[in-house]
Amino acid sequence: MQASIDKIKDCPVMITIKAIGGKWKPRILWVLRDGPSNFGTLCRATGASQKMLARSLSELVKAGLIERRETQQGEVKLVIYSYTPKGKTLIPVLDLMGQWGERSLEAPHSSTTHDDFSTMDTVSA
Repeated sequence: MQASIDKIKDCPVMITIKAIGGKWKPRILWVLRDGPSNFGTLCRATGASQKMLARSLSELVKAGLIERRETQQGEVKLVIYSYTPKGKTLIPVLDLMGQWGERSLEAPHSSTTHDDFSTMDTVSA
């Protein structure tokens, strides 16, 4: 029984879900596909509160998937977020997940709607 539990803990899919799962991290990663973005733009694009966005960004930075870069624009300090080389390797995965999601929502037998995902809890592992 313990061997089965250990296999689940080491499951590559679960490792990926732990890194990118939750309500906000997939949305952040999806927005960053279009290029670097600042905090305010990410906040508006994802719909996350500032607190939840900051937490999710911090987790993605800690995981090495995105980088946080401070830049000065005149008197204003901007914080820009972008993919790291490691994070860029997720873009094809996100594209495939997006395609799967579109097909799943369009399927006539699907009882899932876009609204069903708006209240998703974060994934804990």
